[in-house]
Amino acid sequence: MANSNVIYCLTNPLMPNVVKIGSTSNIEQRLKDLDTTGIPVPFECELALEVEDALATERLLHAAFGDHRVRKSREFFEISPQRVIAAMQLTGGFDVTPMTDDADDPELIVARQRRGAFNFRMVDIDVGTELYFRANAGDDGSITARVCSHNRVVFEEEELSLSAAATKIMNARGFNSQAGYGGPYYWYLDGESMWERRVRMEREGAG
Repeated sequence: MANSNVIYCLTNPLMPNVVKIGSTSNIEQRLKDLDTTGIPVPFECELALEVEDALATERLLHAAFGDHRVRKSREFFEISPQRVIAAMQLTGGFDVTPMTDDADDPELIVARQRRGAFNFRMVDIDVGTELYFRANAGDDGSITARVCSHNRVVFEEEELSLSAAATKIMNARGFNSQAGYGGPYYWYLDGESMWERRVRMEREGAG
């Protein structure tokens, strides 16, 4: 299938609470076009899907998350990427998320490390706490995992990272994003994802 009618969800390491939702005829070229002197490090594609009508789908996504829009005339939204990804996956589009080759890019490595990898200590969650998985409204909290260390949970009798556990569940559901699935967006406690909990606590600490 030609990569000609694509909706995308982008993130940037230096804008950890913001996603860009848009459409394009070529996702690889779009990423290159956005990598300008005004942006310190390039955007990363969380998910790109080829759909029948990208512009119409883009408008629906913008309307669905309109209350999270950073500026009225821009495609940036202050929202968990997981929520956008879950909505995009409902379209049944063909996954055309580009494979990244920036693992050795020192600027990206520094940008990602500046904020620090997620761990349970930074969100005051103790070993033994039970988390539940939620990717969409149909998830009822019955899929759970138990925190067993500062960065691991026990899920189906395996010790895994949050991302590995989320990816295992999504793969079993038939979703196989090349980018994988960020665990903090999918695992919840008391109605709040780990990503949301981290953002809230960082804001409270800075306040």
